[in-house]
Amino acid sequence: MRVFGFPVGRPDGVWHSGVLRGRQGNGWVQIDPRSGGYRVSGGFSGSPVWDERLGGVVGMVAVA
Repeated sequence: MRVFGFPVGRPDGVWHSGVLRGRQGNGWVQIDPRSGGYRVSGGFSGSPVWDERLGGVVGMVAVA
């Protein structure tokens, strides 16, 4: 998956490339960065999560 956000100090934005994990107890899906990828942090909230395999949006970033 990938998601674009605007964390502090990155006014032009950055891409996060990661892996969707399973659902947690609260029903949310965990995402982990790929090796060497930029970590999701403040500034990604509300960004759509694009699943490259499915070719579409599968959710939205809510918490870092």
